Amino acid sequence: MDSLTQLQDWFDFIAERLYVSIGVLQRDAVALPEGEPLSDPVKDLSSSFAREIVHASRVLHAIIQQLPQSVPSPEEEAAQLKALEISNNEAGDLLALQLTQAEQWLGNVRRALKDLTDERLKDVARQE
Repeated sequence: MDSLTQLQDWFDFIAERLYVSIGVLQRDAVALPEGEPLSDPVKDLSSSFAREIVHASRVLHAIIQQLPQSVPSPEEEAAQLKALEISNNEAGDLLALQLTQAEQWLGNVRRALKDLTDERLKDVARQE
């Protein structure tokens, strides 16, 4: 899986966790006076969601750190494009050669099939 797909997946995971955690907390948490502690189930859910979000954020940060940091200069980009063009031309030449060979083989097969068909027709005609 490429880095951009991983980034998107982890962003989606974080967004989902935030959405679900806010929804669950709104549904399950009761209004408390200021300074009063949360009930254990709500506290456990909050902690669980927080751990998942922190873990996903760390993974996301690590993936971002692995991305290339520098943008190539116009000269480097031109050199990369030139190398790709040369590679593409070589592949095109090889493909043209293989196509020519395949056409020659096809011609040989057609001639052989014609010869076999002619011989078979001659054998049938002789037997009649």
